[in-house]
Amino acid sequence: GLFRWLAAMPGAHVGPVRVGPSECGMGGGLYLTERVSDGDLLFAVPHSAVMSVEAAFADPRLGTGLAALSESDGDRAALAGFVASKLLASDARSPYLATLPARSAVDPQHMLWWGRDEVS
Repeated sequence: GLFRWLAAMPGAHVGPVRVGPSECGMGGGLYLTERVSDGDLLFAVPHSAVMSVEAAFADPRLGTGLAALSESDGDRAALAGFVASKLLASDARSPYLATLPARSAVDPQHMLWWGRDEVS
């Protein structure tokens, strides 16, 4: 899934790592599959794969509306709208999007749902 998709992108690098269940609580973690040396590149994500506000604004179909949403409600709202649109459209980023946690009763304390007071 995720690493096959990422490895197929120009500029990407997937080294000796795997994704597995977190050993520190809920969710997933990234684990080494072999010994590495200080400075070894574990993985690299090309800019074209990044889900960013800039990518949202550059979207040919939604960019103008997301920029307006950002002006009224902030970048976080625009990025959330961009991610939601990609989830609904089975976008090329689907392997990445499938790794995002769902907000559910199973994991209500995931850091993605923390408010400003919990982060500071």
